[in-house]
Amino acid sequence: MDRLLVIRDSLLNDQKVKPSRQCTSVYETEKEEQKMRCCNNRTDQLAKISNNQILIGALLIGLLLVAAIGSLVYINFEMLVRLGQDRVIACGNASSH
Repeated sequence: MDRLLVIRDSLLNDQKVKPSRQCTSVYETEKEEQKMRCCNNRTDQLAKISNNQILIGALLIGLLLVAAIGSLVYINFEMLVRLGQDRVIACGNASSH
């Protein structure tokens, strides 16, 4: 009779523990899936940040190139204006002789 009670208690205990094990298994699975989603989101965010940094760098380089070209055009224009004034002065001096 004692043996029968032990077996019955063991079966009842297994019936109580089985749902708990299932819940634990589901919890652990969901926890791992959440970690993977979090890692994927972080990877996506890092990729976006990297792309934004590249875009900002390219825009800054473009801005510097536009400024350099603008400066060169301005310097060239100023030189042409001075040359034109020197020619006018030179022509004026040549005609007065």
